Amino acid sequence: MAAVQTSRPAGQPDIDYAPDLDKYLARTQRRLQKEPLHEQPLPEGFPKTLVSDFVWEDQDLEKTYQWVYELNDQEIAEIEEALGHFKSPQRGRQDNTFDGKPADVVLNHIKDLSLVVDKSLIGAPAYTADKQVFHTDSGDVVSLFALNTSASGGQSKLASTWRVYNELAATRPDLIRTLSETWVADNFENKQKPYLLKPLLFHQPSTDKTPERVILQYARRIFTGYQALPRSANIPPITEAQAEALDALHYLGERFHLGLDVRQGDIQYVNNLALFHARDGFVDTPEQQRHLIRLWLRDPEHAWPTPEVLSERWSQLYDGVTPENQVFPLEPRIRSSGRGQAKEEKPGQNIPVDCAAPPHPGIARLLYMHYSN
Repeated sequence: MAAVQTSRPAGQPDIDYAPDLDKYLARTQRRLQKEPLHEQPLPEGFPKTLVSDFVWEDQDLEKTYQWVYELNDQEIAEIEEALGHFKSPQRGRQDNTFDGKPADVVLNHIKDLSLVVDKSLIGAPAYTADKQVFHTDSGDVVSLFALNTSASGGQSKLASTWRVYNELAATRPDLIRTLSETWVADNFENKQKPYLLKPLLFHQPSTDKTPERVILQYARRIFTGYQALPRSANIPPITEAQAEALDALHYLGERFHLGLDVRQGDIQYVNNLALFHARDGFVDTPEQQRHLIRLWLRDPEHAWPTPEVLSERWSQLYDGVTPENQVFPLEPRIRSSGRGQAKEEKPGQNIPVDCAAPPHPGIARLLYMHYSN
């Protein structure tokens, strides 16, 4: 992955969006030489080990499942019946305007737009062919549908954040404490609220109705910056401990991940509260271009309790999304939070013309068939 950030605010550690293994190992060595961090206790109440089917590594899944299942007539009928229920999960709001007007934009295209869009507008790696490091999205469930694949590369990666938690709890409990403390998340030049304060890791004790859980929620770019949206200079920097924690998460995700070669027509439903994901860099050709569409879903009946500090964000996603106001864009475009000029637009210019790419053949029919009310 090419380096995309050439300067950083005063006090910000030497860390970019693209992880650097040598810098990570050197930072770890420096910090451990100063004090025995691995001997520090876990935060109060946090478990030493999580025991659950959510704790897995790639070889565990390879040995456990056959990965091919033939449906019988009864199961097919059950799926047909469930298709009607599919419309009941809440769709998350991925943008709140469309063509300069208020709207609940509930679908997003994941596609490299760097050849058709001014690069000064791209502040999120989802709209490039770069490697995407391990991260979570917003919301409970991430759903991805593959319209097309790249000519090469672009492997999808999933990893258990519970497995990562167990590794850190056993070897670097200090980083569990770091992740559970308050971080300064960049809001990228939002003048009313330039940054947000929140932890990345949440612990939920068991109750008479729910088991013990941990939830990891973060995106690396809001702590390092990316391309057109570098880390803001007017907000507090992250710390050396936080920089190490970011790298530890990524490299443990790489260590324990399951790689999926996504094929055209594949659909993923990912528990965004117990897994995180990444994507290898890829190469498109004029004839074959990677193109996914994404929904953020929530099933109110079976949803996990939302940590209090995330409740405002979840409300922004799910509250008040109405069928009549939902928008399913036909063309790939950069949503506001990933666009370099998102905070400096003129009225009526929320989505500049050069931020949209030509629609995928048949996309209008597909969206009507699968997502219309």
